[in-house]
Amino acid sequence: MLKSFEEVKNQGTLNYEEFEKTRLESKAKTRKGLMMAFLIGGAILVVGLLLAFMRIAEGLILVAVGILFGFVYYYFIKKKANKELKARILGDLLIGIDPNFLYSLKDNNLPQQFKNAGFFKSSSNIYVDDVFLGKINGMDFGIGELVVKTKQGEGKTTTVFSGPFGFVETEQKFSYTTIIPDNVEKVFGGLGRLLQKVDITRLNQKLIKIEEDSDFEKYFAVWTKDEKKTKELLNEDFRVYLKGLATVNPVFAGWRDNKVYFGIDNRRDAFILKLNETISESTIRQFYEDFAKYYNILETITNYVTKGMSNTSAE
Repeated sequence: MLKSFEEVKNQGTLNYEEFEKTRLESKAKTRKGLMMAFLIGGAILVVGLLLAFMRIAEGLILVAVGILFGFVYYYFIKKKANKELKARILGDLLIGIDPNFLYSLKDNNLPQQFKNAGFFKSSSNIYVDDVFLGKINGMDFGIGELVVKTKQGEGKTTTVFSGPFGFVETEQKFSYTTIIPDNVEKVFGGLGRLLQKVDITRLNQKLIKIEEDSDFEKYFAVWTKDEKKTKELLNEDFRVYLKGLATVNPVFAGWRDNKVYFGIDNRRDAFILKLNETISESTIRQFYEDFAKYYNILETITNYVTKGMSNTSAE
C-alpha cells in the first residue's frame, strides 16, 4: 500500500522553494542556450550570406546550416534543462513515497521486457521515458512510459503503443500467457477469430476462449501455453478488474517465466513539466496520482497472478 499524497506532503520531503529555485536556474540555462544559439548560428548565417552575395554556391548551404544549428542547439539545451528539473522533482517525490524507489530518465531493460511480454509480433523502435524502479511486496518492479513503433511499408513506421508499461520479477514460474486487446475479432467477427487461430507468429501459444464470459471475450484475446492454468488464474474477479480497465483504454497483460507484465495504450504523456510555469502543489499531486495509478494496476495484476498460482499449485 502506497503512502497517500497527504502523508508524503506532511513529511516535508517536497520542498517547493527548492523546486522553484531549480526551475528558475533551468530557465536561465535555456536563456543562455538561446543566446549561444543566436551567436553561433548567427555567425554561420552571416558568413553564408556573405558568400552568397559573392555568388559562391556554398554560401546558401551555410545560411541553411546557421538557421538549423540555432534551432537544434536551443532545442537540446531546453530539453536537457527540462529533464534535469523533472528528475529532481520526481526523484524527491519517489523518495517521499518510499526511500527505495528510484526515478530514471532511461532504462535499457524496459524495451527488452516489452518484447518478452509478446504484446506485439514485432517492433522496430521502442522509446522509453520517465522510468520508475523499486519493489512491490518485496519483488523488483519497473514502470516506464513507452512509445512503440513498427514498420509499415518502405521507410514508414506507425505507433502501435504509447503509454505506461510495467513488469514485476517474482520468485514463481509461469507458462507463457499473453492477454491483448481483441481488435481482430472486433473488426472481423468469427473470421477474425479464425485468422487469429492460424497466426503463425504465436505457434508456441494457443488461443483460448473464456466461454463463461462473453464480455471478456469482446475485450481480449488470450494466448497461452497452459490453457487449464490460465483459465484458473483468470477467475471472475480478475476478469472484472481487467474489463474495468479496458473500458477506458486498450489494456495488455501477461506472464512469462518469472515475470508479470501490464501495459495501457492511453496515448498520453503523463509527466510533463513546462519551464515557464511555477512548480505548484497541484503539479506534484498530479505526478503522484499518475504514478500511484500505474503502480496500483501493476500490483493488483501481480497479486491476482501470484496468489492465484499459489492457490492452484496447492490444489
